[in-house]
Amino acid sequence: MTTNRSHITKRISLTATALACAALLQGCTVGPRYVAPAPPAPPAFKETTQQSADGTNWIPATPQDATLRGNWWQLYNEPELNALEDKLNTSNQNIAQSFQTFMAARAVVRQARAQYYPTLSVGPSYTRARNSANATAQSTPTAGAANPDTNSFNLPFDVSWEPDVWGRIRNTVREYANAAQVSAADLANEKLSEQANLAVYFFELRGQDSLIDLYDQTIVAYQKYLDLTKVRSRTGIDTEQAVAQAPEPEDGNLRAHEPTHCTRAI
Repeated sequence: MTTNRSHITKRISLTATALACAALLQGCTVGPRYVAPAPPAPPAFKETTQQSADGTNWIPATPQDATLRGNWWQLYNEPELNALEDKLNTSNQNIAQSFQTFMAARAVVRQARAQYYPTLSVGPSYTRARNSANATAQSTPTAGAANPDTNSFNLPFDVSWEPDVWGRIRNTVREYANAAQVSAADLANEKLSEQANLAVYFFELRGQDSLIDLYDQTIVAYQKYLDLTKVRSRTGIDTEQAVAQAPEPEDGNLRAHEPTHCTRAI
């Protein structure tokens, strides 16, 4: 009876130990990779069957965020704009900051991946000491006189490696890799925004230049018309009233546009 009872007790102990180990291993298992659930979408939108006020139909948008934009500003065929856009990538501080953030994120990913491999650290050292001649002569006269110097070489090294049993390193690498992709997207978005802003400012300045040129041409035309009216008045073709009604270059309406010229010049 005692033998059977001891066997039963051993079996119960082994079973309990196995269940405890299984529960421990179940708690340490690496979880599955997270997959974002797909949002529910209706089969069709009501806007696809409607028309706007001017009679045009709705067109579904086709986002192409992953498509490389390239040198899109070359479509305008502006050599000066092309030169400014090329200089923007290396001189703009916002783009430089986003680029450094992206490079730092890549360095963090490489640092996390380095944990997959063993780490070897070596710290060699060399020490050279000279004994006092008096002390050496008093203790060992012959040996001290022959070799008063002492050389010491030290070559310690340490090897460590942590196997990725529970997936901690893999999850860390995946986390940093996703963060690096976000930094890359931020860099591309910053470059596109700065390039678009530069193109907008460029054409706005070109528009201001055209307005300034039109203003200068208007001043010249008014001056010529005033001179012609004065000549016609002196020859009797026109009257003094026509000269008084002729627009003058110093007219207040034209003066109102003069600050635009000054602002553009600055």
